[in-house]
Amino acid sequence: MNPIPDDWALATTHIASEYVYRPFSALVSGQLNVLPPLKLNFVMIMGCSKLASTLATTYHNPVTINFDVARYADALQMMENGTKPNHEENLLS
Repeated sequence: MNPIPDDWALATTHIASEYVYRPFSALVSGQLNVLPPLKLNFVMIMGCSKLASTLATTYHNPVTINFDVARYADALQMMENGTKPNHEENLLS
């Protein structure tokens, strides 16, 4: 049941998001595909189906990244952030 009134633009977004969730869940769990809601147009249905398929493929093929967050944060702190008074004075003069 949709808790959003039908005349709101957010209602279509809610229907589309629920439709993305259902095929994604079906693809991940290996169940049969679900029927799209009749309130969505063809372009929206195809976009939502592609999104659900891409998300399911990504879910089944996770990628691990060797990423050191502390080292990255230290590197960012070394970059200029524009809050140095002398540097700002030189730029403004």
